[in-house]
Amino acid sequence: MGEYGGKFERVVNKFFGQPKTTANYHSFYIDDFSRRALLYSICVKEINSNPENYSEDQLEKLKEFEFQLCEGESTQHQNVECIDFLSEL
Repeated sequence: MGEYGGKFERVVNKFFGQPKTTANYHSFYIDDFSRRALLYSICVKEINSNPENYSEDQLEKLKEFEFQLCEGESTQHQNVECIDFLSEL
Protein backbone atom coordinates (compact mmCIF):
# COMPACT_ATOMS: atom_id res chain seq x y z
CA MET A 1 0.00 0.00 0.00
CA GLY A 2 2.61 2.52 1.15
CA GLU A 3 3.47 5.01 -1.56
CA TYR A 4 0.29 4.61 -3.57
CA GLY A 5 -2.05 4.73 -0.59
CA GLY A 6 -0.73 8.20 0.23
CA LYS A 7 -0.68 9.26 -3.41
CA PHE A 8 -4.26 8.02 -3.81
CA GLU A 9 -5.36 10.11 -0.82
CA ARG A 10 -3.64 13.22 -2.22
CA VAL A 11 -5.41 12.69 -5.58
CA VAL A 12 -8.83 12.35 -3.94
CA ASN A 13 -8.21 15.48 -1.84
CA LYS A 14 -6.96 17.36 -4.93
CA PHE A 15 -10.18 16.76 -6.86
CA PHE A 16 -12.77 16.65 -4.05
CA GLY A 17 -11.11 18.96 -1.53
CA GLN A 18 -10.06 18.37 2.04
CA PRO A 19 -12.73 16.45 3.94
CA LYS A 20 -14.54 18.33 6.68
CA THR A 21 -14.78 15.10 8.67
CA THR A 22 -12.09 12.70 9.80
CA ALA A 23 -12.28 10.80 6.49
CA ASN A 24 -9.01 9.14 5.61
CA TYR A 25 -9.01 8.19 1.94
CA HIS A 26 -5.68 6.45 2.36
CA SER A 27 -7.50 3.45 3.85
CA PHE A 28 -9.84 3.21 0.82
CA TYR A 29 -6.86 2.35 -1.38
CA ILE A 30 -6.72 -1.23 -0.10
CA ASP A 31 -10.39 -1.92 -0.94
CA ASP A 32 -10.62 -2.55 -4.69
CA PHE A 33 -14.25 -1.45 -5.02
CA SER A 34 -13.78 1.78 -3.03
CA ARG A 35 -10.58 2.66 -4.89
CA ARG A 36 -12.21 2.09 -8.29
CA ALA A 37 -15.38 3.97 -7.27
CA LEU A 38 -13.47 7.05 -6.15
CA LEU A 39 -11.20 7.07 -9.21
CA TYR A 40 -14.25 6.61 -11.46
CA SER A 41 -16.03 9.50 -9.73
CA ILE A 42 -13.06 11.77 -10.28
CA CYS A 43 -12.86 10.87 -13.97
CA VAL A 44 -16.60 11.44 -14.51
CA LYS A 45 -16.51 14.73 -12.60
CA GLU A 46 -13.59 16.08 -14.60
CA ILE A 47 -14.92 14.92 -17.99
CA ASN A 48 -18.37 16.42 -17.39
CA SER A 49 -17.60 19.48 -15.26
CA ASN A 50 -14.18 20.69 -16.38
CA PRO A 51 -13.45 19.54 -19.95
CA GLU A 52 -12.06 22.95 -20.86
CA ASN A 53 -9.18 22.39 -18.43
CA TYR A 54 -7.78 19.48 -20.45
CA SER A 55 -6.25 18.82 -23.83
CA GLU A 56 -7.97 16.35 -26.16
CA ASP A 57 -5.35 13.73 -25.30
CA GLN A 58 -5.94 14.18 -21.58
CA LEU A 59 -9.72 13.94 -22.05
CA GLU A 60 -9.31 10.75 -24.07
CA LYS A 61 -7.15 9.27 -21.32
CA LEU A 62 -9.74 10.25 -18.69
CA LYS A 63 -12.46 8.58 -20.79
CA GLU A 64 -10.34 5.46 -21.15
CA PHE A 65 -9.88 5.25 -17.38
CA GLU A 66 -13.59 5.98 -16.86
CA PHE A 67 -14.55 3.04 -19.10
CA GLN A 68 -12.08 0.63 -17.48
CA LEU A 69 -13.17 1.59 -13.98
CA CYS A 70 -16.90 1.44 -14.79
CA GLU A 71 -16.73 -1.93 -16.48
CA GLY A 72 -14.74 -3.44 -13.63
CA GLU A 73 -12.01 -4.26 -16.12
CA SER A 74 -9.34 -2.21 -14.43
CA THR A 75 -6.36 -4.03 -13.00
CA GLN A 76 -4.25 -2.90 -10.07
CA HIS A 77 -1.64 -1.73 -12.59
CA GLN A 78 -4.26 0.36 -14.44
CA ASN A 79 -5.45 1.84 -11.15
CA VAL A 80 -1.88 2.90 -10.40
CA GLU A 81 -1.61 4.41 -13.91
CA CYS A 82 -4.82 6.34 -13.27
CA ILE A 83 -3.54 7.62 -9.91
CA ASP A 84 -0.27 8.71 -11.53
CA PHE A 85 -2.13 10.40 -14.40
CA LEU A 86 -4.52 12.27 -12.10
CA SER A 87 -1.72 13.37 -9.80
CA GLU A 88 0.05 15.00 -12.74
CA LEU A 89 -2.98 16.99 -13.95
